[in-house]
Amino acid sequence: MTLQKVGRSLYSASEITNLDMDPHVRSAYEDCLELLDHSVDLLTNSLTSAAFGGELSSSIQDVLTCLSAALTNQDTCTEGFDELNGDVKHQMSDRFIILTERMVLSVLFGLRYLSLNAIL
Repeated sequence: MTLQKVGRSLYSASEITNLDMDPHVRSAYEDCLELLDHSVDLLTNSLTSAAFGGELSSSIQDVLTCLSAALTNQDTCTEGFDELNGDVKHQMSDRFIILTERMVLSVLFGLRYLSLNAIL
């Protein structure tokens, strides 16, 4: 369920695609969407594979590594807007906060699921 919310946050970030943007802003924005899409795929794949097999400690480490990569992608995305101004930068910044919260919650729920199933 939480991964769906992460996906919706990414979709929310893509809703401003049709805004008029300076070429530099457009480039930063498109790079950002690509990085965020990659992050969602990373988290989805790592949580799915962890849930369906593998050693618990290895699965947890893989999920945490993917979370780290996703957060790094988000930092890279934010840095792409550092030298830019305007509405797109502010809108994306607001969406980053929500997306970060949802990514972390997604991983926490996934880790809880893994640990509960390892005990049973």
